Amino acid sequence: MSENEGTPQAQEGQEQEVDLSKYVPVAEFMKYKSKVEASEKAEAERKQREMTSEQRAIEVEKENATMKESLLTAQAQLDDIVASARADLLGQLPEDRQDRVKDWPVEQLKTYVSDFAELTNAGKGIPGGKPGAGAVGEMGGYESYSEWAQKDPAGYRAYRNTESRSEIVWARETSQEA
Repeated sequence: MSENEGTPQAQEGQEQEVDLSKYVPVAEFMKYKSKVEASEKAEAERKQREMTSEQRAIEVEKENATMKESLLTAQAQLDDIVASARADLLGQLPEDRQDRVKDWPVEQLKTYVSDFAELTNAGKGIPGGKPGAGAVGEMGGYESYSEWAQKDPAGYRAYRNTESRSEIVWARETSQEA
């Protein structure tokens, strides 16, 4: 019994510390086994990191796709707004002018339409819409009294009658004072 006590088979039910230095191949095997286990553990951690980085990459791709969709939708809406504004502005111009400016940027087109409207409406500040219908300027909106009399005789006559009456009234008031 004493010979077999030092061997691992002697006491099967009890754990013993065994000096593995006697068994060189077993000691080397255990050393390599621990290295293999460490490398397997490191490989598993690396795979886990790759999985999380792949998952992050997939999430980022999904976010990018979502942002791209929203940007495309916003761009389509902006294009519709610009097209509508362009159509409205071009509608304010005569057809011969529309052909010249149809490809201009909207801001430049807006300025052009505004300037064009100012030029075309420059002489239209006369009440009633026709020259001589109201008191615009000294000669009813015409270049001369003769042009006024030719183009709007009724307006010119009304002006002359009013002018004559005021001269008569003024003359009477000054003669009564004397």
